[in-house]
Amino acid sequence: MKFELGIKDVGLEELFDLYPRKIETMVRRAGRKAGREGVDRLKEESPRRINGKFEPRYAMNWSLRDKTVTGGNIEYVIHNKKTYPLIHLLEDGHDLIIRGVKVRRVDPIKHFERNNKKACDNFEKYIDEGLRKVK
Repeated sequence: MKFELGIKDVGLEELFDLYPRKIETMVRRAGRKAGREGVDRLKEESPRRINGKFEPRYAMNWSLRDKTVTGGNIEYVIHNKKTYPLIHLLEDGHDLIIRGVKVRRVDPIKHFERNNKKACDNFEKYIDEGLRKVK
């Protein structure tokens, strides 16, 4: 899950010319805050029981990474550090195969996309709040 924002994407050129450091700091804080909330929500809402086994590692390994490039877009990525291959299997569902025979289709557990949308909405909300404070 990633969310990014370019200065020209939002029309911040005028404000950025007047307050470059303030705007950049405000956007970084908004991204960090929205990202941390997304990580916390994923830790709470991620399944802890996978295929009948208790798997708390999946739920507890969510992390936030700042992939911002100097002079470029501000970008934060929420990822699962150790059990990342499980994300698409849980989110989309998968075939259960035993001894080479497809037994049934495992139902998806939707948790990632919902939190992705929520984190992006919160990011935009925090930027709006920050812009009101700067003006």
